[in-house]
Amino acid sequence: MTSSIHRRTPSLNVIDGRGLPIRQIAYLRTVAGETATALVTRQQHDVSGKLVEQWDPRLPRPNLATVYSLSGEPLKVDSVDVGWRLNLPGLAGQALERWDARGSHWRTTYDDQLRVLAVEENAQPDVET
Repeated sequence: MTSSIHRRTPSLNVIDGRGLPIRQIAYLRTVAGETATALVTRQQHDVSGKLVEQWDPRLPRPNLATVYSLSGEPLKVDSVDVGWRLNLPGLAGQALERWDARGSHWRTTYDDQLRVLAVEENAQPDVET
């Protein structure tokens, strides 16, 4: 590739009133002198400013979606590239159980002082221990 393809190709960043990025527009062209194609990346934030959904230019649905607990910890993360992950935290925020899109399941046992006693992992779907 020559540098003339990328020369004077603008990009645009849009922020909301809180200073959070909500759009990034990049331009792509494969031949010098050809009209550039706009590639729009979008983000949606909740009222506390955490990223809730993100869309990239290749898909019509969000490529990353996150559901947060009231304390702000991610409970469910759904990614087009990795799949979904689900976390079940305890009252102190410790990870009690986790699941993922591959069918793996982790269960963590703690003592009274929240020290890890055991971590059980089950990578076979539909099998409980």
